[in-house]
Amino acid sequence: MAHALAYAHKEGFAHLDFKPGNVFYDTESKHTKVIDFGIARPLKREEREKTRYDLKNLGALTEAYASYEMLLGLEPDQRDDIYGLACVTYGLLSGKHPFNRKNANSAKSEKLSPKPIKGLNRQQNKALLRALAFDRDDRTPTVDDFLDDLFPEKNPWRFLVMLLAIVAGFATWYHFYTPPAKSPIITPPLVKPCEQSTVNILKKAEEYMREERYIYPPGENALEKSQQVLVLCPNNEQAKKILGQLADFYEEQAQYKLNKGQIGACRDNIDNGLRAVPDQSDLLALKARCQ
Repeated sequence: MAHALAYAHKEGFAHLDFKPGNVFYDTESKHTKVIDFGIARPLKREEREKTRYDLKNLGALTEAYASYEMLLGLEPDQRDDIYGLACVTYGLLSGKHPFNRKNANSAKSEKLSPKPIKGLNRQQNKALLRALAFDRDDRTPTVDDFLDDLFPEKNPWRFLVMLLAIVAGFATWYHFYTPPAKSPIITPPLVKPCEQSTVNILKKAEEYMREERYIYPPGENALEKSQQVLVLCPNNEQAKKILGQLADFYEEQAQYKLNKGQIGACRDNIDNGLRAVPDQSDLLALKARCQ
């Protein structure tokens, strides 16, 4: 996802709405994609002057991942994406938003500071803090610099350290996904095996819906948790209900993007909705209109 942003910057564009919901993992190609460039803007001054705009009036910003300057309506800069990238990276490694989902303006006013992530060394935590700086001039200037700070070449164990941090971030997923060991002595209770094995997974799915972790991060989102429940217990009504809610949500998003003429974003939202309910008739009809 970092390389996708770097490519956009080199092509002269800032994404300006980088957040978990706009990162899509393609299970078939095994590639991570950055989607929804609906409010992306050119970085070159002469191009910006051709189309005046006010990001605050677009109604499309996700404030928890928007930089301080974006909330002020300042001119776009690639460092705005660096802030969003750092928020997502911090969440991926820790399972939490660096400022408890407070926007940069509130976090700055309250003088909040992200807690160091266990498993990262001092330099790597410092790299995240630099990328999360509220003031643009103090923030990491480029994606490449962010990656270099996070994965210093002089450290031969850099990838192992990061891998361990990611493993720690997904420890909860492993705990709930792995069924408890069976005892050869104790007689199992007289309940359906699928009901017994999906209780905790379903609770996580419901929790992720409340937290708006619909399809991201991988393995720790409402979509995948609900699908896990249905693998174990195909007739679970609550899991089906959650998937239906996800399909309805992405249908609304797709319709909104279509009305604005953002065909690519419309298709992306349709694809997300069909991941939840592949045969949802409204989504399939909308897909035909987005061709």
